[in-house]
Amino acid sequence: MGEFNTVGLEDIIDAFSRREAATVEAVPKMLKAGADVLIEAQRAEAQAMGLNETGGFINAKTGETTGKGVFTIVEVKAGQGASVGWGRLKSGAGWISLDYATRLA
Repeated sequence: MGEFNTVGLEDIIDAFSRREAATVEAVPKMLKAGADVLIEAQRAEAQAMGLNETGGFINAKTGETTGKGVFTIVEVKAGQGASVGWGRLKSGAGWISLDYATRLA
């Protein structure tokens, strides 16, 4: 068998321990930063596709207007983008902002 010199081995062990501690601290921060970037990219993609999130629901913006007329509202809900609320059309065509509607009866 041979003899080995272990001078400086403690310094190497200390350096690896410091490196491991730095890694343990840095990895969660890097993962969170990456997740934040991914979430923001997904939001941008959804907005580009005309989708928005309101109250836990994802809704498509049609950008269409119903025009003038009399419409039957079968359900009313509060939601972002309408101070009076949103009315679901009986026809099934979607929802309209009640900010721009007048109740007849």
